[in-house]
Amino acid sequence: MRRGGALDGFLGALRDWQDTDGRPLGERASPLYPADTRRVACPYSGGRAGLPMNVTALAQVRPHRDHNLAMLAAACGPNPTVAGLLRACSALVAAPVVCRMEAPGAPIPVEVAALYKTTIGFHQLLVSLLLDTEGLAALPAAELDDSDALLAALEGGGWLVGTVEVCAGAPADFAATWDVLTGRRAPPAVAPAPAPLGPWAVEATGLAVALVLATADLLTAGNREGLDGFGAVGAPVASWPLGARLWRDRPTPWLVAATARADRTASQAAHLFEAAPAPVARFLAEAPRARDHRELEALYLSLATEP
Repeated sequence: MRRGGALDGFLGALRDWQDTDGRPLGERASPLYPADTRRVACPYSGGRAGLPMNVTALAQVRPHRDHNLAMLAAACGPNPTVAGLLRACSALVAAPVVCRMEAPGAPIPVEVAALYKTTIGFHQLLVSLLLDTEGLAALPAAELDDSDALLAALEGGGWLVGTVEVCAGAPADFAATWDVLTGRRAPPAVAPAPAPLGPWAVEATGLAVALVLATADLLTAGNREGLDGFGAVGAPVASWPLGARLWRDRPTPWLVAATARADRTASQAAHLFEAAPAPVARFLAEAPRARDHRELEALYLSLATEP
């Protein structure tokens, strides 16, 4: 991506990166998911009850809980807006990418992997909330609904139930993280675990979401130019322009969230920010003039890779 060639990682390659325990960051979403992963019937009530739950990954993340909460609080800073929460979560989600930039090919430190797995769901949730609510970005985070409302929304929206496994996090952990993010609870009194942050990641999130939703706009208008075999089994997707590849495969949880509603349009990507960064604003201004998916890709890459 901009700021040093991390584009492929942030847009999804990181799900297959392994940590120092040999686990892929994407867990079940990765083909490198370990066959010896221990799964049990989920003990929590609601839609997850009795479904397969990955306790090996849970055991990996749990020891880092307090440090992760401290890191979240430090990244958010005092009195953040909702856009500030997204900015902080984006930077933390990008921590493995920064690790790889600093040590190409090296496994991700397990504490960074645990931070990623703690944060990625909240990053996904914030993208969805902000896209659908113009003006929410500027709202003080402390004015968001409390953790009881969060838990009800997670349950009602099916956020915790995947196609093969359910999320292994305890409701109390979701509530504690949300309360720290929204300032309702002080973080644990521990020093945040050191982790490299990606300050560019919120802009990268906005650009990628804008690209995928602009791709959806073209598809809604019936434009399939350059998408060989569109709709056919075995279509050569690897040859498609980037936006169409991301739209079809949705390699990150936050792109899954962004495309979950068919009625969203590219213009809604501006809702992720109090004021859209210049590259995002320029993309949104120029994307409607793109004649096909290749022109969208070229516009995106010109903005995403500028120094």
